Amino acid sequence: MLPGMPAGGTDQGPKHCGGEGVGPLSYKSYQEFFRFVTGRDPYPYQQSLAECDEWPQVLHIPTGAGKTAAVGLAWLWRRCYHPDPAVRQATPRRLVYCLPMRVLVEQTRDTVRSWLGKLGLQDPAGLESGRERPSPGLPGSGGKAGVGVHVLMGGEEPTDWAVHPEQNAILIGTQDMLLSRALNRGYAASRYRWPREFGLLNNDVLWVLDEIQLMGVGLVTTAQLDGLRRSLGTFGPARSIWMSATLDPAWLGTVDHPVPLAREILALTEADRAHPDLARKWQAPKSLQFWREAAPVDKHYAARLAAFVADCHVQARQQATTGTGVGQTGPLTLVILNTVPRAQAVYAELVRLQGNGGNDRCIPSGRSGASPSILLLHSRFRPYEREQRVAELLTPPGPGGRILVATQAVEAGVDISARVLITELAPWSSLVQRFGRCNRRGEYGQAAVWVVDLLAGGATTKKKARKENVAAPYSPEDLAEARDRLRRLHSVSLADLDQLPVPATTENTYPLRRRDLLDLFDTTPDLSGSDIDVSRFVRDSEDRDAQVYWRLWPGAQEGKAPGTAGFAPPQREELCPVPVYGAYGLQEFLRGLKGPRARLAWVWDPLEDKWETAKADQVRAGMTVLLAAQAGGYSLSGWDPAAPGPVDPIPVGRADQPASTRARPGQWMGGDESTAVGRWQSLAEHDDAVGAALEQELDNLSGLALPSQAMEALRLAARWHDAGKAHPVFQETLRLSNRDCPPPDQSTAWAKSPGQGGHHARKYFRHELASALAFLESPAAYNELPEGWRDLAAYLIAAHHGKVRLAIRSLPGEEAPANVARHALGVWEGDPLPDPALPAPVQLGGGAVLWPLRLSLAPMELGFGADGCPSWQERMLRLVTWDALGPFRLAYLEALLTAADARGSASACAPDSSPAGSAQEERR
Repeated sequence: MLPGMPAGGTDQGPKHCGGEGVGPLSYKSYQEFFRFVTGRDPYPYQQSLAECDEWPQVLHIPTGAGKTAAVGLAWLWRRCYHPDPAVRQATPRRLVYCLPMRVLVEQTRDTVRSWLGKLGLQDPAGLESGRERPSPGLPGSGGKAGVGVHVLMGGEEPTDWAVHPEQNAILIGTQDMLLSRALNRGYAASRYRWPREFGLLNNDVLWVLDEIQLMGVGLVTTAQLDGLRRSLGTFGPARSIWMSATLDPAWLGTVDHPVPLAREILALTEADRAHPDLARKWQAPKSLQFWREAAPVDKHYAARLAAFVADCHVQARQQATTGTGVGQTGPLTLVILNTVPRAQAVYAELVRLQGNGGNDRCIPSGRSGASPSILLLHSRFRPYEREQRVAELLTPPGPGGRILVATQAVEAGVDISARVLITELAPWSSLVQRFGRCNRRGEYGQAAVWVVDLLAGGATTKKKARKENVAAPYSPEDLAEARDRLRRLHSVSLADLDQLPVPATTENTYPLRRRDLLDLFDTTPDLSGSDIDVSRFVRDSEDRDAQVYWRLWPGAQEGKAPGTAGFAPPQREELCPVPVYGAYGLQEFLRGLKGPRARLAWVWDPLEDKWETAKADQVRAGMTVLLAAQAGGYSLSGWDPAAPGPVDPIPVGRADQPASTRARPGQWMGGDESTAVGRWQSLAEHDDAVGAALEQELDNLSGLALPSQAMEALRLAARWHDAGKAHPVFQETLRLSNRDCPPPDQSTAWAKSPGQGGHHARKYFRHELASALAFLESPAAYNELPEGWRDLAAYLIAAHHGKVRLAIRSLPGEEAPANVARHALGVWEGDPLPDPALPAPVQLGGGAVLWPLRLSLAPMELGFGADGCPSWQERMLRLVTWDALGPFRLAYLEALLTAADARGSASACAPDSSPAGSAQEERR
């Protein structure tokens, strides 16, 4: 029996998985499929979603009613198992599951992996671990086993999902990580990686936006992106589904996206409400009370609230043990605070009350016979520690139960059910989400919700509360509206909440426009190294994060900069999301590092290939900052600006790959880190390997119906993409960097070498610029394609490392002899190509040849040249605005060639060398 085969089922022969592929299983119906995966029948709305003719735009479903399973399993069914090949073909190969800000993604990831495990589609030893393996029968998954599951959180990943654009994949992340990438400015990612992720996240993709009422300005951005994809065009289907328990379809009406029609909205029906399981959740009792008339947020607030929480938990424990044995699982009491500092303070007071001095695992209690565990969970932990806490949270508590102190992090993406919920007053949409974490499955005959109203410390009026801004991070107006609604309620069951209208939202000040998107396609920084800031499209201004990680290195305490060689780039497990602004933010923390301590914070400069001290005023959303362990700022309670050092760093490196002495902190403009493959490889051999990888991609993507001209442009670009490596500068770098292992002969143009290439003799030298210029000056190759498509080939050649795209210009610090008319990125006017020391012509891949020529940088001039030919920038801007391509399609083709180049490089690795070195640059 094949993995995932239903009991009693038989293999009816090859079955489809993906638009063009073949999968190992079949099911008679979606109901049978859903039952096999989940152990129950789907709700009527879940079945409708899987079987409808067109994806709805809106899923208006209450919290706790199975939205994640509805969209995830519907996508799997339609993509891999639907009996109609047209449906499989029309289903995008990538599902992007976007959760709102400040929430946890681990449970969603684990849920998805459990589904795939039951279906036999998981990939435990394939792409997710960074190792290749042949598929047992899923060519529709791009020759890889199963469906990839990837969490996008920034930092170095064990595998690169973008290297396999043909694979069926589920991508999970928060709106800051996903939207920034969809806007070509990926947070906590190398700038040279931005374009490929931009291309793949906007083509052949289904975006699922969960709990959209919590997204703020990001909601309008998702609607605009969806509208722009439709108008500018994509390869393959690109659709969006917005989900929420509290939404108004009018929120999605923007300048480029119409308000969804009634037929495009899927909501619960009477059949759903009559379903026994949903009916129990719908009517689950949740009594509502306020804790005091108003709670002043003063220095005694945390202690008073902690005492109240302890009393509530003891009462819940007593109710739970009535008529039960000692081994009974204890209740969960959930406490949700609006800010991390208040959550940390209440947690500390609870620990103190229980007399255990800081251990959050099992705290002895003097109030009952059993010991509750106390857990703190918020979004300001490093993933390494946060995943441990989430794992503990999802483990049934002991007889004493559990007290969970949390923040907005549990509002979405976490399936927990508390007997008692104590929450600070929040905007109505947030409260609805919080209420959904109480008696979530209707398992309790009694459940209580307590709301803590807020007053400023010592205040006696709402006016002073407004002045002291205890409402932050929310507005006093939003809290006032929520307070008025709550005053009219005595219960917050799903049935009660359904009777209330959806509150209005404020207008977005910064909607993404078409011209903004076209500007964002260009990833060239300005002369100061700055970029267009997309944070105004991603999050509200007071809620923007940077990423921080802590390390130890020799001389750190004395203010010495970290090294480069052997200093690994930041790993996902060690990156802590930290607010940029406010008293609790990174800017204020850095301002507090005075004198010698100011050199305990560093940022990587990819232009100059060196570390720079981090300046408070230069910190922006999405930036990654390295702190020396001695700087402090982190404790067992997570990010804490007042915590002294040293901070224990997270161990970096993976057990399945040997440590690489070639590791570097990040990419840099002049780097060619991917040249080390453990052996010498000729330019022709490498080009052929890239061409073979490209053909494999195109074969698995045949269902996308890429234009024949686009595929020919890709093939031509694969043959010419590294022609510039025949340049004298590149060939000299390879020879000098491998003196202990010289090339087998001096008459071959080499593309790869045993060891890592060093710095080129010319600063910022880019071989791909030389490749593109040579292609433009080789009529036999350039004229193989029709007008327009030939410039596409030139663009793909130049852009395959993400460093030369729309503009060609010199960088600060570049130098050339006075008699050189033009120079840019280490290429000089009149440079010979290939190296005159090499016999002509130089063989490229696929039978192409490079005849001797002199490079001309005339295309870097603006406008039209003396020969009437348009400049490089003019040619490339035409591609971006060309109806046949446009920004999304152009970036997708860029991603295809980049992926083929990465796989071609990895295939060259010698058997005794790790592919990590050659693939390292591509992952970043």
